[in-house]
Amino acid sequence: LESLIHSNENDEDSSLFQFSSVDNPSSIDEVYGSSRFNFLDRLPHEVEHTMEVNDENDVAATASKKSPRYRSTGGPPLLYLRNEVSYNLLYDHTIRSISQYSSDYFLLTAGWDAQINQAYCGPASVTALLNSLRFGGAFGPVGAGGSVSGVSPSSFSNPNPAVALPVDAAYSPYKYATQRDLFGSCTSSHVIYQSDQLNGEDGVLIPPYGLNLAQVTKLLQCHFLSSPYYDTSSSSSSTSSSSSSSSGSSTTKAALAGEAVQDDGAFLTDNTGFSVKLTYVDKTRVTLGKMRFDLRTALKEPHSRIIIGYSRKALGQVGGGHISPIGSYHPPTDSFLIMDVSKYKYPPVWVPAQALYEAMAENDDCGKWDYPSAQLKLTKEMKHPFASQTNDDSENTAADAGMNWYQEAMGVLGCASIPRGYVVVKRN
Repeated sequence: LESLIHSNENDEDSSLFQFSSVDNPSSIDEVYGSSRFNFLDRLPHEVEHTMEVNDENDVAATASKKSPRYRSTGGPPLLYLRNEVSYNLLYDHTIRSISQYSSDYFLLTAGWDAQINQAYCGPASVTALLNSLRFGGAFGPVGAGGSVSGVSPSSFSNPNPAVALPVDAAYSPYKYATQRDLFGSCTSSHVIYQSDQLNGEDGVLIPPYGLNLAQVTKLLQCHFLSSPYYDTSSSSSSTSSSSSSSSGSSTTKAALAGEAVQDDGAFLTDNTGFSVKLTYVDKTRVTLGKMRFDLRTALKEPHSRIIIGYSRKALGQVGGGHISPIGSYHPPTDSFLIMDVSKYKYPPVWVPAQALYEAMAENDDCGKWDYPSAQLKLTKEMKHPFASQTNDDSENTAADAGMNWYQEAMGVLGCASIPRGYVVVKRN
């Protein structure tokens, strides 16, 4: 690894370690060119499959054959955490120790579980982040639940609790968040409706499917004992922090208007020392250098964590939009480690900063919508647009009908397309 880095640093024609010099390329090929294959040749990697993915039907066909594909052709250089070379990137060989950027990797692995279904990447990422903070003395009492379950100040055994960690009954009295325990009165008001409000439906499992980054931000804020919620619909960034403890009624519409929101149905306090900041990677406002600086800074701070939203297709992976935590950064290769919560599909992967920037700059077709109340307007057909049709329907006709219902649902929800981005949780 050291010889590889040394040889590239001395090679003026090499583009492998010069991603930082290219800020806004017009295409992935313009940045990587043939170097993506040189990278794969020089570093051990998963076997390259030659099957081309032309559309979603090919993706579905590939999945139906159950043939593992760790990358599709045409993507940027990736290095999966599955061999000695990839492990070495977690270390700083100049000091013969773990890199200053790698602490999050080891802390996240202590509570990093696979997403329980293919729509729960957001909740799985939040769960991993919360569990990683168990060792920093940030938690309130066992079972506090914070703004999720509602608890009075007298219940606090810690005079200055900062994080409310759910306690799964299976693990009680030990604090360990699971994806089923993240939701309560706060999240129902500000993030997503659950079965009691949607006639038995899980809001994450119906259109628009999953959570967007703004919802992930508020889901996190529901577990940091703090009162304000701020709109994250601006095109650059938004911060939610513990700056006030104002009372009074409020609505989700107030949040969408950019006002601080107080959840009347749950106890919220201003004694947390954490802030939760969402940044959308809008190329007109956020540069590669800004993204790299924010992520590197957070990785160096012991009580900061990062969750990103990105496009798998932009990385040459199979799938669409995805959310996962960031676990490390390797300066010589200018690459970040994505700790993929779909652990059944991909291992963690080192991604060049330029490629990650491009993947986060891809738009989310429903990055903004009237959550959570708009889901109440969905009809049965809109909630399950791709449910099996009658026997008289051909496969193509059923697929077309499903897509029509899905598009109608997106309209009812008020979906707007905005860039993806990253969320940084920081202890102030």
